[in-house]
Amino acid sequence: MKFKRSFGSTFAVFSLALVTSVSVSAGPAGVDTTNENGTPKDRIGEFTGVVEEISDHPSLDDVQKVFLENDHDQKAHLLVSDSTPILGADEITEDTLITGYYDNMKPITMIYPPQYQAVAITTGELDENKKAHKFNEDLISTDNSLKLNIEEDTKVINNDGEKFEGDLEDRELLVTYDISTRSIPAKTTPEKVVVLFEDRETMNTTYDQKIEATNMKEDISSLDIVVENEIIDTYEPYFTDDMPMVPVREIAETLGYEVTWKNGQIMIGNVASLTIGEKEYNYAKKAPIELIAPELKAGRTFVPLNFFRDVLNLNNAYLLEDQIVIDDGEKME
Repeated sequence: MKFKRSFGSTFAVFSLALVTSVSVSAGPAGVDTTNENGTPKDRIGEFTGVVEEISDHPSLDDVQKVFLENDHDQKAHLLVSDSTPILGADEITEDTLITGYYDNMKPITMIYPPQYQAVAITTGELDENKKAHKFNEDLISTDNSLKLNIEEDTKVINNDGEKFEGDLEDRELLVTYDISTRSIPAKTTPEKVVVLFEDRETMNTTYDQKIEATNMKEDISSLDIVVENEIIDTYEPYFTDDMPMVPVREIAETLGYEVTWKNGQIMIGNVASLTIGEKEYNYAKKAPIELIAPELKAGRTFVPLNFFRDVLNLNNAYLLEDQIVIDDGEKME
């Protein structure tokens, strides 16, 4: 299967390969905007791999799922809508090398392989004469590696492929250029500039809402919960705020923890505690971790799936296509 986009349509297509990441320090409420070392997360996440399969989304008519795998056997799905810019080759087919870019500030459902809403796709081998980064008021990338000189014939478009006439300062830009100086920063007159995330909030609201609604309506109640390679007999999982919720007692006990009540709190062994309706989870003597609050359903306590990774520090807690897997085996990456 393949899909094709032409430059004259709603898809902007021109030669563009490697895109580096953009650093920002702010994001939507509830989304962690810093890395473990305290540095700001990159605004643009990216995944490069070879296309293994292209299929129609089972619920959305205008969305396709592109399955990728890279040289390190890491896998990912890209959700590609009718408005996603595809930059590079005229068409994408199986065995095409592509890079998908997504908004790293958006919450991601704990699905494996991970599933990203693509904001742009580039094709082909990596190329040093392309760059995506945030550029400051002097049009210097925030990593101080490239300074742009915009001329009248520089083609500037927005994330929807339309001509952009606004200011470029303090924006995330995707640029392609021919030559640059050997100075620091290097100076270049770009051939093309794409203003990333311009009007993204309004441009893709419907698409984002459709994706989120589809995730919310997905029925996971019949999925097996597999804990350390053992299917456990337990209560049905469900979604809350796009996060799988699973029964904590049976899973924790299968992992070897004793589950008890103490002073109104649920204790997971001697290492973790939680309270129904409260977002703060305690682990050992570390600072509390905020996740979706535990819920009481049919007399059982349910916790978000990421509790087992973010609080109990297990390597894997993922929603797969046909089961939920929780274990401390080799990391799924």
